[in-house]
Amino acid sequence: MNETKVKKPNIAIRLALILLALTCLSVWFTAGMLAKYTAQGSGNDSGRVAKFGVTIDNKIKDSTDAYVYLSENLALSLKPGETQSFRVEVTNPSEVAVLFKVEFVTDGNIPLAVVDGSSTPLSYSGGTFTYSQSLAPNSGSVTGNFTLSMADSSYLHSVGIEALELRVTAQQID
Repeated sequence: MNETKVKKPNIAIRLALILLALTCLSVWFTAGMLAKYTAQGSGNDSGRVAKFGVTIDNKIKDSTDAYVYLSENLALSLKPGETQSFRVEVTNPSEVAVLFKVEFVTDGNIPLAVVDGSSTPLSYSGGTFTYSQSLAPNSGSVTGNFTLSMADSSYLHSVGIEALELRVTAQQID
């Protein structure tokens, strides 16, 4: 006798095929329903950069950078025990706030003192006296009055300071 075995399809395979068919069918229905709720949009925007320009002692320093710089060698005739005054005017007509610095740069070997208009000594480091102040946008001008004095020392028999550099810098701060 010959026995022939009839293969019964595997239940797990049948179940997987049914689940795959149902998944494909539900994706097809869902895609049609979600397509109704998609949207498109477009837009544009524009902006402008605020103008930055500073006037230092009537010398206009417009810059596309957020930084301007002026440097001048000052002619001094200062002897021990004497004083000499300087005036620096900074105007901020720009649309941004500005931090400006006034620096008096020396060789650092002369007993020099620098004070502002309210007799407050300027900070000193490495031969440089520094004064800084911020200006609001379109705030007009600020005038800084500075007095330089040399100590009255008996050991100094100098004819005066040979070199003193005035640096004025303005930097955008907002």
